[in-house]
Amino acid sequence: METRAQQVAPEAQDREAQERTAYLDLLNRYNNDVGAHRFDCRNLKRQGVPEDQWPPSPLYTYFDRFVELGESGNGKAQYWVVANVGSVLEDPAQQRALVRS
Repeated sequence: METRAQQVAPEAQDREAQERTAYLDLLNRYNNDVGAHRFDCRNLKRQGVPEDQWPPSPLYTYFDRFVELGESGNGKAQYWVVANVGSVLEDPAQQRALVRS
């Protein structure tokens, strides 16, 4: 009996591997930047810098990158966008429009 991997055409396997790699590369960069941002914000808090003067979260920059990757058909990126849309867009109508697109 063939496994799923054996049943899928090699081209599809290559495409899946490329999609997975693209998603994981972007996710790793995002996680690294979020960690650095948290570190910076902790230091700013210790220094007494008001929160309104802290740098914005990398979420806003990366959100557009995940949307772009998701629009190319990357399912993992699409899931990430749906999971994070509420943190980026406050308007429920905008959230629904993005998720439906």
